Amino acid sequence: IRDARIKKGAIGFKSSKEQEENFVDKNYTSEDMQKFGMQLQLLRRFPVQYDLNVLNKENYRDIMLNARESYFMIKKKYIEMLGVEVAYDEDFIEEFTNKVSKLGYGASGIDILTERIFSSFETKLLENNYTQVILTKECVVDPSKVVLVLEQEKVLKKEL
Repeated sequence: IRDARIKKGAIGFKSSKEQEENFVDKNYTSEDMQKFGMQLQLLRRFPVQYDLNVLNKENYRDIMLNARESYFMIKKKYIEMLGVEVAYDEDFIEEFTNKVSKLGYGASGIDILTERIFSSFETKLLENNYTQVILTKECVVDPSKVVLVLEQEKVLKKEL
């Protein structure tokens, strides 16, 4: 709808893309949104509309690991506050960002996938004496594949 409005506003028989971009405001308008089907009552609650870029895997990685309000990091810190180490490798992050980008929910996909994975083991942490959670690329597809290490298993590994 917006693109049709922009092309309509261009001047000349052979208007170039550059002329189109310079001639008309590229932002969405309330009229564009109404033509798309949004109700005016809803539009009034959003005084500004922006055209957002699609996120790529590197964006998802940055949000997941570095954003101040990253749900993944919040859950990780919570588990660590329980005295359980959370370990993951580059393969996990790669698979996680692949899956999030395929979900198509934008940055909210990080929260959805994080909840799916962490909810599969959080209650188990309170039942037993686990010392470590290992997140693998397999657990991204099947959250039941999360590896939980009991305190006894860690002691046995050190003795060997």
